[in-house]
This record gives sequence, structure tokens and C-alpha cells, in this order.
Amino acid sequence: MKNSKFEDLYYTAPGGERKLKRYVVAVLIIGVLMVAAIAWVIVQRSQIRAHMAYVPPTITATSTSVQSSTTDPTQIATQIATLAPVVSVSACPTDPPEWTLTEPAPGNQYERIDPACVYDGLGRAIAWSLAIQMGYSRADANDGLGFSFDASKNNPAMVALSNVTILTYSNWAVAQIGLDSAPMTAQFTEWAVTPDGAPAVTDTILGCFLTTSMGDGYPILCVIAEDTQAGYHVITLGGHLYTGGVKANRVLSVFGYASDGRWVWLGNEHGVDVDQSGISQAVLQKGYRDFSEGYNAPIWNAQWLKTTFGISLKPLPTGWQAAKNASELQIILGLLNSQ
Repeated sequence: MKNSKFEDLYYTAPGGERKLKRYVVAVLIIGVLMVAAIAWVIVQRSQIRAHMAYVPPTITATSTSVQSSTTDPTQIATQIATLAPVVSVSACPTDPPEWTLTEPAPGNQYERIDPACVYDGLGRAIAWSLAIQMGYSRADANDGLGFSFDASKNNPAMVALSNVTILTYSNWAVAQIGLDSAPMTAQFTEWAVTPDGAPAVTDTILGCFLTTSMGDGYPILCVIAEDTQAGYHVITLGGHLYTGGVKANRVLSVFGYASDGRWVWLGNEHGVDVDQSGISQAVLQKGYRDFSEGYNAPIWNAQWLKTTFGISLKPLPTGWQAAKNASELQIILGLLNSQ
């Protein structure tokens, strides 16, 4: 005789244990799942209602703010765009105390200048040194880059620095070095080209350093690696033309900071002429990219010069490949030395 109306829900297992019948267990499981589903629907509806009732908060831009109660996304976006703060681009600092010199990696001999915009002025001086090796006379390079022959303006192109000696930071020690400067004769023209007549020079920054009381009045000096591929050096002056072969080499150019964003090309370190004949272009190009990234500076080459200033290689003189008469070279050197 059953003693409860729920007795039909149970059965006695072989071991004497009372258990819920299987269909009862199934019904209970289905019931739990239904309750969970209903709860999920309730939560979702409450979130939707909350979202629809959302009032955008105050939007602040500089000292202006607005309170909006619209729920139209287009209007909200318009308000945000209208009130977005205007970012003012400050001019690049021109006073060295406002710059930061940072060691790009432990053990580097020279440092990186931050902000990187400082290199814009340096690049303009380097552009001059590239242009005069791509067939532009000193006068043409001045005109193309807005320089003049007035040395009082600290023109990086036309400061005569013959036999100048400065104190510089070399091999991790302050040392006195001589500088070789390029001829400053206004109409002297030269090309450094590969065997197929393409521009051969690439300049890469090696870094900069503070000179404090050194540097002949230039507070910061930068050292630039100037690499020339194997090929030819073509020179003309006064109607005379000479072409000589050159090996792949590296010289170190020194640039000093004058003032007001202007840099002066002081010349090349005397006695430094590194033979790079055994180094492939692939290895050199990787080195250029590494230094460019480490110092946040461009790779200064013919492509950069064209992109930045619109200056391309000038056509080589007719017959340049055969112009190897040594007497022509002596005449040109005599003209340069006489001025």
C-alpha cells in the first residue's frame, strides 16, 4: 500500500536503495534548463532597456563642454567631432638644452638626438653635400637649397674651413682631429657615380654628442658616414674635364650645429678613408637601415634628395668615360688652388 502520492516517482534498486525513476530525472533536467533560459532572456531584455535609456555623458574639449541627451548616433558623432581638442603642432625646438641626447644601445660611441625633427636642419646641409656630388656646381646647389655665399649666415655650403682642426669625440675619447674641406669654387662641378652612371653616395648618421666648450663654438657635433660605391669621380671646371676611378670607400663627415636650426658642414675627418671593397651592398644596406631606425634619422641618398628637395642627378658631360687625360686633372687642380 502506497503511503504517499509521490511513491510512484521512486523505485527500489536491487540493493534496496530508493531512486527517482528515469523519466522523472529527465523532466527535472528539462525544467532546470527552461528556468535558466527564461532567466537569460530577462537579463538580455533589461540590458537592452538600459542601453536605450542611456544618456551620453558630458563631452569636454579643452575648456568647452556640452551635455547631450540625444540617442541619435549621428548627432553624438557630430558633437564629438565638433568638440574634439585641436592638436597644435609646436615648432621643432632650436635650442640644444631643449633636446635630449640618448644612447640608442649600450656601448654606442655617439648618441641620438630627440626630437627627431632636429635632423631636418641637418638633412638640409647633407642635401647640399649630396647635390654637389651629383653634378651641381656650388652655386647651383646654393640656389636649389636656398643657401647663399654669405659666410656670416653660417651657410653650411660656403664656410671656408681649409686646414681647420677641431676637438671631437673619437674612439670614446676627446681628440683633436684635422678636417679636409671640399673646394668652394662656385662653378666647380663633380659627380660620384657607379660604373653605369648612377649616383654612388649614401650618407648615414653615426650619432651626435655635446661638445660643451669644445667644437670651435658648435655646441653639438654629428658624425655622418659617407659611403661611395666603386665607380668614377668626374670633375669639370673652366671647360676642362677629367674622370678617375674610385674604390668603394667610407669617409666620416662632421657637421656642427650653428643656431636657429642651421648646421654647418665642417668637412671630413682627415686621414679617414675606409676601404669597403670587400663589403657587399646587401650588408651595407642592412647597416644603413639599422642606424636609420636606431637614430630615428633618414638614410640620406639620391632617392631621399629627389623626394625631399626635387633634386636629381644632373646629366654627365659628353665623353666623360674617356676623359682620363692626367694633364686635364692638373689644370683643374691648379684652377682650384688659385682661388
